[in-house]
Amino acid sequence: MPNTRALRAIARALGRQAAREGVEMKFRTKAHYERMLEANNFASVGFLLAAHMVVAARRGIVDFDADKEEVGTVARRLKVQYGETLTPKEVLVEMATE
Repeated sequence: MPNTRALRAIARALGRQAAREGVEMKFRTKAHYERMLEANNFASVGFLLAAHMVVAARRGIVDFDADKEEVGTVARRLKVQYGETLTPKEVLVEMATE
């Protein structure tokens, strides 16, 4: 299980470095997605967003640019298995299996 406090610190440091260099970094942590799902437990989640959540569960953090191939593979699997949208409960189950 990744240390979420350490991952948040790394994410903040990377964000500050990117800001200094004028680069936009796009990443989210597993904890961010878990909070989002808990706060919106009646929402539908698109299969691509769900794929980002699953990859974040695997690694503790997902980088939207660097993890494109892995996210794409997971997205295809989720779309075949669930269709266009998933429930938050289905996403949490997928995240837990990673």
